[in-house]
Parts: sequence; C-alpha cells; structure tokens
Amino acid sequence: MSYGPVRSISVMHRRFTSPDEWHSAIEPHFAGSRYTRRAHSFSVWGRLERLCDALLVDNYVAASGLGPANDTYGFSIDPTETGSCFILLQRFGSAFVKQSDRATELRAGEWAIFDASVPTSFLIPDGSRTIGVTVSHRYCEHWPRTQLGGTRLERSAESRVALSMISEALGSAEWPNLRVQASMEVLFMDAVEASLPASAAKRSAFIPNAAKIDQVRQAIEVQLSNPDLGPDGIGRSVGLSRRSLYRLVRRINQTPMGLVQELRLARAARLLRDRAEEPQSITDVSYLVGFVDPAHFSRVFRARYGQSPRQWSSSRTDGQAPAR
Repeated sequence: MSYGPVRSISVMHRRFTSPDEWHSAIEPHFAGSRYTRRAHSFSVWGRLERLCDALLVDNYVAASGLGPANDTYGFSIDPTETGSCFILLQRFGSAFVKQSDRATELRAGEWAIFDASVPTSFLIPDGSRTIGVTVSHRYCEHWPRTQLGGTRLERSAESRVALSMISEALGSAEWPNLRVQASMEVLFMDAVEASLPASAAKRSAFIPNAAKIDQVRQAIEVQLSNPDLGPDGIGRSVGLSRRSLYRLVRRINQTPMGLVQELRLARAARLLRDRAEEPQSITDVSYLVGFVDPAHFSRVFRARYGQSPRQWSSSRTDGQAPAR
C-alpha cells in the first residue's frame, strides 16, 4: 500500500455508481486494492481528504452491489511495509474487517485500530457509513502492538470530541488549511492514544503528581495564544521529555494536546462570557486562544460545550466558568 498526494474527490461527497469508478479513485492511494465482482447495482458516496500525514476515506454505502445476502468481503487491500496502522470509525450501520482468519465487527459509534502490515478485507453492508484514517509509523511506533483482527478503542470524552471534529470537517464544503489540519491531526492522534485499552490500565495505576501537573497547566496557559504550541514545546517549558510529559498528563486521563484544547476552550468560554464588558468578536476570541481557523474553533467549541460560541456568549452572563 502506498499513499500519494490526495485531493478531494469533490467539493462534497461524490457518488460512484460502479466499482471500477470507485476503484479508480481509491487505487492510486491504496496500491493493491481489489474489489469483488458485483452482480447488482452499486452506489457509494465517498470523499478522500488529506489530514497532514493521515489520509481520510469516508464511505457511505447505499448499495454495495453484492446482492441480497450482502455477506461478501467486497474490498481488500495489500499490506504496507512501513509499520503503519489504520483506524476505522463506524458512524452508523456496521462494518466487518477480516485479517487472516480473524474478523471484527464494528457497530455504530464504535472504533478500532488495525495493523496495516497485514492483508485486510472489508465488508460494509448497505446503509452503513465508515470513516477510515491511515496512521503513520511515527505515531504507531509509540503505541502497543495491535492484535491481528484489530484492537477496539475505548469510548471517551476525547474520542467523542475527535469523532465529532472529523465528521463535521468531512461534512463541510471547504477542507481546512494545512495549519488547521496539523492541529486536527495531533488532537485526533492524542484521542486515539487516550482510548487505547492499555492506556486506561496505566492511568489507573498512578497517583497524580499535582505540583508537576499544575506546572504543566501554567506553562500551557502562558502560551495559549501560540497556535503552534505542541508537546515538545510544553515539555521544554517544564523540563520534561515528550514521553515523560505524555506519561504525566495520562495520570489525569488526558493527553498534552487534549489538555491544551481543554484550556483553550475554557479561556474562550470565559472571554465570550465577558463580552458585555469588553466586546470582542468570536473571530478575535478564537485567535486569542490559539486557533487559526474560526470555523474550526466553532466546531470544537460546540462539540465540547453543546452550544456554538455565539449561543454561549448570549446565554452565559452569570460570571460562572464553564463546567467540565
């Protein structure tokens, strides 16, 4: 499998009415992809996008063309040689993924990570929507080895925000610029790390080092307006290596970029609350807390607080900080 430069299939999702048509769009990015011969009508809505080093493939299968039984693994890909992996997010319906003799079923709301160095076959029944995300070796090498047939990821606050962020971006007519993509990629990969089964066991085994965690929070707070703030910069500020920083914040069920986003959104909520005294536009607030795209800011704010920034600013006038 090889990943080449990617452009959107279309401004929004494009409809494909034959396996050959869809294969011609997929194959340049997944060398060795194969489709089972179809005997019935085929209708798939799809979108491909690049998220920095990651490739997103969004499929809604209206009709797989596999017939009434709909029980054939209709698509397969060759393994990579780079030690990378991929993640499947099941938005609705179901999906079946088979590696060797092991198969995993994903239902609506579930997600899992798979080893991309293993030949893989997919069955996505009619009426299902599945989002696939490739993950580069630079992330995978720090994670526990994925078992054959995939490893299920936990559902968490981080995962809900990450999935909402990806879904909203894929539903937008315009794809975010490279700077926003970089932020989205880091947040998404942090959510994956926080949702790995091994992470939960590790988190529960530690007692938080409150003083050091407060130091990390303070270091982030003074740099919130820096849109390029990341784990390496935070670690340098508090004298921790990247690995040590991840281990520390994992004790409070967080990741470095998850904590950055939490603090950015909390400060934004306070600034929006105080707009009556010091009027600021929502765009200005987004820049003040380190977002480079106001639309992206609005999406993650809504995912976090259940309201748009505008709704929040008009309803929160009681001087209270946002609840966790």
